[in-house]
This record gives sequence, structure tokens and C-alpha cells, in this order.
Amino acid sequence: MIREFLRKLSEEKEVKNDVVALKHTILITFLWLIVAEIIMVFQVYPTKQFFNELQNGPQITNLMWICGTIFVLYTIGSIVRGEMDVKRHDFFWKGWRVLWGQGHRKELRLDTAWHIAHSTGEKESILDKNIAKVEHLIDNVIFDTFPTIVRVLVTSIGVSFLGWHFGVLAFSTVVLFVLMMMYNEKQLGPLRKTSRGQMKRIERDGAELTQNWRTLKQFGIEEDQSSEHDKLLGQFCTDEVVRHRIYIRCLIQQEHVVSISRIIMYLIVYWTYVPIRGIGDVVLTIMWMERVYSNMYRLSDFQRRLNEGVEACKELIEIFAIVPDIKQPEHTVIPEKSKGRIEFKNVSFSYPEGKQDALQNINLTIKPHSTVALVGCSGGGKTTLASLLLREYDPTEGSILIDGVNLRFLDYDTYRREKISIVSQDVQLFDATIRENVRMVNPSASVNYEEVAAQQAYAEEFIQALPSGYETMIGEDGVRLSGGQRQRLAIARALYRDPRILILDEATSSLDAVSQEHVQHAIDNLMRDRACTILVIAHRFSTIMNADLVVVLDEGKIEAIGTHEELARMNGIYKRLRDLEMRGALG
Repeated sequence: MIREFLRKLSEEKEVKNDVVALKHTILITFLWLIVAEIIMVFQVYPTKQFFNELQNGPQITNLMWICGTIFVLYTIGSIVRGEMDVKRHDFFWKGWRVLWGQGHRKELRLDTAWHIAHSTGEKESILDKNIAKVEHLIDNVIFDTFPTIVRVLVTSIGVSFLGWHFGVLAFSTVVLFVLMMMYNEKQLGPLRKTSRGQMKRIERDGAELTQNWRTLKQFGIEEDQSSEHDKLLGQFCTDEVVRHRIYIRCLIQQEHVVSISRIIMYLIVYWTYVPIRGIGDVVLTIMWMERVYSNMYRLSDFQRRLNEGVEACKELIEIFAIVPDIKQPEHTVIPEKSKGRIEFKNVSFSYPEGKQDALQNINLTIKPHSTVALVGCSGGGKTTLASLLLREYDPTEGSILIDGVNLRFLDYDTYRREKISIVSQDVQLFDATIRENVRMVNPSASVNYEEVAAQQAYAEEFIQALPSGYETMIGEDGVRLSGGQRQRLAIARALYRDPRILILDEATSSLDAVSQEHVQHAIDNLMRDRACTILVIAHRFSTIMNADLVVVLDEGKIEAIGTHEELARMNGIYKRLRDLEMRGALG
């Protein structure tokens, strides 16, 4: 399973060389571990000579040679184990960099549909916790389980030279113990799977409580939701007691195997003991057999950790095996001139789980540097159209052309990084400074250009009023800013990229009148300057009155196209929506 995971990981071009280097390190480490374990097993061999020397009448010279041998063996063992610890530390952190770095890179590359289908808690469980378990799995296999297996085998071979009876007993005990572990795993495996499912639900529920804390407090239901969460925890604890009882029963069964083998060992010692061989042989035999038994106990504990790691490996392999539908085409096309011309040709689209088309036969041409507004009732397809333009999804039918090039064949990475920006209603900001939040979308832009973008977004005034200006930390998701400030900062971030296409998705819908006025000034400036092609999605008509063209969408179809004045005179959806807003304003 580890090999399969490393194979999948090595298919990622960014870490291919790193994975090859890790595999080489594993091989070298295995060779050193074998040497280290052989030394460790034979460190106790001089004990035999010591007790035999005592039995036969000790000679000081012989005792000094024995003590010197013990010192040399343990010194060499310490040096080798120290080197192993260095390699273990180096390997662990290099592996951690590859696993965590590529794991999160893979997550970010997955399609929008996958991210929508999985909550934050699920993603944390699938990725972060599974990566941690795989790290421990690899660490345990290389530096714990593998050395333990080598130790058991080498010790069993060594004890065979003291008597074939002991060799047969050691190998028989190992085989029977492993068979017992496999039998117990058939009982514990399904229970562990159920436990993981319950834990995922608990983690998902806990993440929801953490993310929605403000809503819970505002509605005064934090105690109610905490009690519901506590029921999940209580059920898990109750079931876990049952699972642990079965686990302990399995351990006791494995203990019986070792106990019976230990009894047989002492009986063999009694029946085969010959005084002339010396008491040292008996002591060494018992010490080696006890080493076999103690390491089998360790294998039993590793079994649980290894199985957890294998299950984590399986989930991560499934993640790495996902091939995103939306990705960089093999043969990219770059327009000769990037102006921002957009064409929708017979575009239809349905979501993966949708029962009907979200968009049907959309034909629309948007001229470069013009402003087009999309209006209509909720669910009409406005945001879906923007998602297709961002290439979060591909059309089910038809094509989208950017400056005459099909979006499917356009250089996907360059398009997202340089050609298009979006300001949505749900603004997401980072727990960083204002300057860092703006610059992150275009780190290579000119120094201080973020201040120009802030001026264009009407954000300069409130930024200068903050305690540290552009260096002010805004908190998680911009919690220290008001709604209007967050929106204007989002517009500044979008403009900082100097895009050819700008999407404003309900950028003013949740703002108060004063904040809306500031944001509207920023939008009006963009429309007037015609620096890029602007697509405006809005319910408030004050946002779209100055648009060059208004497109009315209804149930995924284009119901009407025209200017604000033309549509206002028509007896259609646009007029009804405008009348409803005016009555609401008057009321």
C-alpha cells in the first residue's frame, strides 16, 4: 500500500525527483537497519561467555576480554543507532514536506464540484489527518515494524544454534501469532471503519460549529447545537467502549499464544539441559526467546497503527487518483491580442447532480471594454454563467470564446492568473495585512501599485484611517473590517491584477446605503475608464443603469437583451423587477 501511494505521488511532476530521492533514502536506511539489528541481537551474546566463565571458575583475563567485547558491541550499537536517528529525523521532515506540500497542492487542483461536495471538516479529515497518519505509517514501517521483524527473524535464527527445539518453537510461535493477528483483524477491521465514519461526522459537525459561531450566538442557539454535538460524542464513546472490549479480547488471545510458548520453552530447557554445556547457554537462550516474545507484543501494537495508516493511504490514493475535468490543455492556444471579447455560442450546462439544465442555448457576444449586466430572478443562471466564464466548469454543450479562442483550449493557468478577476458577494480574505491581501493575486506587480488599485476601488480613505494603514492586520476573513470595507478591498485586489475581464457578482447586494455608495463609485469609475470588459451581476438597478448592455436571464434562458432604457419600456421581467425594487425603496 505504501508502494502504491508513493507511485501515485511520484506521478506528480513537482515532486517526482523528491519521491525518487526518498525511495533511495528508504533503501539505504533498510540496509543500515539490518546491520543495526544484527548488532543489537548479538550484543547479549557475551553474556553466555560470562556465565560460563563464572561456572567454570573465573579467570580475570577472560573476564576482561568479555567486558571489553561487551563495551565494543554496545559502543558500535550506540553509534549506529545514533546515525539511524539522524536519518530518521531527516527522512521524516523531507517526507513531511513532500506529503503536506503535494497533498494541499492536489486539493487545490481539484474541481470546484469536489470542493462543494466536501465540507471543510471532511477535507481536514481526508487530507490533513490522513497525511499525518501516512507519515506515522511510513515512519513506523521503516523505523519500528521493519526493525522488529528483522530482530525477531535474526533472534530466531540465533536461538536455533543453541538448540533446534528452540528454533522450531520460535518460528512456530511467530507464525501462530501472525495468524492470530490476521484473524483478529477480520473482527477489528469493520469496527475501525465504523469508528472512522463516526469520527468524520463529529469532525464535520465540529467544523460547522466553529465556522458558524457568529450565527449561533446571534440566534442564541449555541447551547442547543452544543447539546446536539454532545449526543454525537456520547454515542461515539458508548460504541468505542464496545469496540475496545473486543480489541482487548483479541490482545488476550494473542497473549495466550505467547504464554503457552513461554511454558514450552522452559520445559524444553528442563528436558535438554546438560550441565557440561554451561549455564551461559541457558541464560542466552532465555534472553533471546524473551526478546522474540517482547517484539511480538510490539508487532501487535503496530498492527493497529499500521492498519489505520493503510486506511489513510487508501483514501489519499483515491484523492491523488482523481483527474480534474478542468485542467491545463495539452496544447494551449494564446490569443494574438488580449482585449477581453467574450462569446457564448449555443451554451448549455447542467450541474453534476442537477436534474435539469441550469443554462439552455445561450448565445451572447460581449464587446471588449464594454460593461454587460446580467439580471433576473434567483436561480435564473447568472452566477452559473460567471462560473463558466471563470472555467470552474465546462459547458455541457456549446463553446465559450475569449478573443476568438475556445476557452477549453486557452492557456488555463495564464487565463486565471492574468486575464480574469472576480469580486463576489461572499468575499474571502486572509488573516494578513491589507497590503498582503491585495498583492497576493499578483506578486510580480509593481511596488506600491496596490495603492493605485486601492484608490480606484475607493478604499484609500478607510485604509489610511486604520492604525497601521496598509500594514494593518485585518483578522480571519477580514473580521476587523466592515462589509463595505471588505468589498472595496476585494475590488482593489481584483484590479491589482489589471485583468482583461472583471466579474462583479452581487458586489453591493449585502451593503448598507453608505457602503453601497462607496462601492458604486468604484464600479462607476471602472465602467467609465473602460480599462477592461466588465460583467456585472446585480439585483440593485442602481448598479447596472450605466451598463452598455443588459441581459435578462430566466430559468437558464435569455429572456431579453437591451439597454436599461429599452428594457424599462418593455413589459417583461426586467420591468417587473425594477418596479418591485422601486416600490420597496418607496416603502
